[in-house]
Amino acid sequence: MNKKHIIFAAAALIAATVSCKQHENNSSDEHDHSHNTEAAPTEEEHKHGEDEIIIEPEEAARFGIKTEEITLKPFTSTIRVTGQLMPSTTDPGAISASTSGILTFTTPLSVGSKVSKNQVVAKIAARSASGDNPNAMALAAVSAAKRELDRIRPLLDDGIATMSEYNAALAAYESAKASVSQSSISGNVVSTVNGTVLEVLCVNGQYVETGTMIARVSQNSLVTLRADLPAAQTRYLSSITDALVKSPVTGEWMRISEMGGKRVDRSDIPSTGGYTPVIFEFRASKDFMSGSNVDVELIESTKSDCIVIPRSALIEQGGEYYAFAKTGAHAYVRCRVECGAFSGDYVEILSGIKTGDNIVVEGAQTVKMAETSSVVPEGHSHNH
Repeated sequence: MNKKHIIFAAAALIAATVSCKQHENNSSDEHDHSHNTEAAPTEEEHKHGEDEIIIEPEEAARFGIKTEEITLKPFTSTIRVTGQLMPSTTDPGAISASTSGILTFTTPLSVGSKVSKNQVVAKIAARSASGDNPNAMALAAVSAAKRELDRIRPLLDDGIATMSEYNAALAAYESAKASVSQSSISGNVVSTVNGTVLEVLCVNGQYVETGTMIARVSQNSLVTLRADLPAAQTRYLSSITDALVKSPVTGEWMRISEMGGKRVDRSDIPSTGGYTPVIFEFRASKDFMSGSNVDVELIESTKSDCIVIPRSALIEQGGEYYAFAKTGAHAYVRCRVECGAFSGDYVEILSGIKTGDNIVVEGAQTVKMAETSSVVPEGHSHNH
């Protein structure tokens, strides 16, 4: 709920909040109750405790106040760390030299660059390692064979040259042409996949052999998550097999195993600055793109039979946590709670709430605002 909505909700709830106290047994001379034209309130309507917050059911529904009965659930302990999303290195494609020669990039390539399948990223000019054209002699031979063939053809027509001489000249010409690699005269270097450049292995102007890998490309089907575990908690390293990661787009916590992911071993990523990297890979999506920094909760262990509530049910005040329990059709009370571990959107409750309690899980801020209002709405006043 945004700030404007909260202010509006508070104003509406002030007008809908009833603060009833038990009447003292004073004489009818000392109290003039003006109920002659109103139905007498029932006993239940006047026996609200001093700490109760009264919100009519229709107002609760109007402002999205929802409750949930507490039952025992499993709870997963986690370790909150920071992480970074990177292109995957286990689904790479390759951009390779189509021929030997001098490489000239037509599209600037760098780590993180996007490439498309069949996109021309460079050209190769046929040259030897020393800069000479390796086909120069072959091309000269083609030229000489062509001249010889052109010389013999009219001689054949005039009966001066024999057919065998003509066929020999033709064969020499075809052989000379075959010795020249047409792809090596000049060649395009194209990407074979859609993806993101992971590494550029060659530089502009470099001599490359046919098949030389020029760049490695991730096909974007997977994304790599690097989570940095503090050195003081490396004792949990072997037991961590899954993690929760918070989407930088929606703010929702997602479990990596539920996104087709898993923990992977990567010896090429060293520990740095007192942190040990824990690496996961999972399916890429619009919510998780490489290059983003994310919040991560490494899953350490799972306990059964815990009292668990959403974080949205908690109110923090003065360093203490509270929740609101619904105690009647329109009555709520504040409960001070002791929190255990936090995990994603949920928190373990150690005390203050028990099974069977009906806890506000949505709209806790609205109930809090109703609690602090002091205006008694019309229709519930008493003239003492």
